[in-house]
Amino acid sequence: MATAVQTEEKKAPARVPASEWFVYLNGAYILRKDAMIHFSDAGFNLGDGIFDCLRTARHKPFKLQEHIDRFYRNLKYARIAPGLTPDEMTEICLTVLAKNIPFMAEHDDCWIFMRATRGSGERGPKRDFDWPYPLKQHPPTVMANCTPLNFPPMARLYREGRRLITSSIRAFPAECLEPRLKSLSRQHFMIACAEVEKEDPEAVPLLLDIHGNVAEPYGANIFFVRDGELMTPSPQLALEGISRQTTIDVAREQGIPVHEGNGYKPYDIYNADEAFVTMTSYGIVSVRSLDGVAIGRQCPGPMTMRLLRGFGAKMGIDLVAQAESHLS
Repeated sequence: MATAVQTEEKKAPARVPASEWFVYLNGAYILRKDAMIHFSDAGFNLGDGIFDCLRTARHKPFKLQEHIDRFYRNLKYARIAPGLTPDEMTEICLTVLAKNIPFMAEHDDCWIFMRATRGSGERGPKRDFDWPYPLKQHPPTVMANCTPLNFPPMARLYREGRRLITSSIRAFPAECLEPRLKSLSRQHFMIACAEVEKEDPEAVPLLLDIHGNVAEPYGANIFFVRDGELMTPSPQLALEGISRQTTIDVAREQGIPVHEGNGYKPYDIYNADEAFVTMTSYGIVSVRSLDGVAIGRQCPGPMTMRLLRGFGAKMGIDLVAQAESHLS
């Protein structure tokens, strides 16, 4: 008589609220709920700081080195000295991730954020006046943390696509601020989001430059497809996104011509065969419409899905399947 063999099912870790996850703050690893900065910190008072973020794929950081490199390029541009080498910052990110992996189930993943501000006057020499202090005299505030990825809304957007609305708020011209800068100050984006939300709470603003050329949506880069070729605004107009570059790499590996330009208009996107945005969390998400104008004949389009599969292959995961696994 055969004897049934019982196997113990691997249990997922108990859900731990993000407030109980670990963060790095100024030399210490502490619980997120205990992390505090001084009210006079330049990041809080002035939006004076730099950040970068990446995501994990099967609990492993995707393109960490590229994000570290961009973080330090931007710190140099902003004249903020973090007091840590790139290698030290890399180790901090890996340590924060390692401390939080036990809180994630096997099919979960997370963001990894790194931030540095010009610090607080309270941590430096005492002064008799408020900001601006002599900038170089104050220790920076440096943070790193993980945040769980929220997959259910990602699954819906993979299927349905994202709606964009052109905002009246314009992207910073290079004469004012370097478009490649990933600064803590997102004020122009937040005003654009508030403006667009009144018309469509689920839409995302698309910013143009001061000449009416397509620059970038909030939190993403935009691409559109025309006659089998791929077009995207150049880094002279938009953030030099790492997901953007990954998509360009995938496209070129697949023999798809890619054009980076400075003169694309909303008109070009209205009449595109397909459009999509690239971002750290999703990789690639199709654009269903711009200003209420449907893009292409189907959403997502065939090239969008082809590139999304190639993007996921570089990460070692099926991005859509992972998101949909969180729906049940």
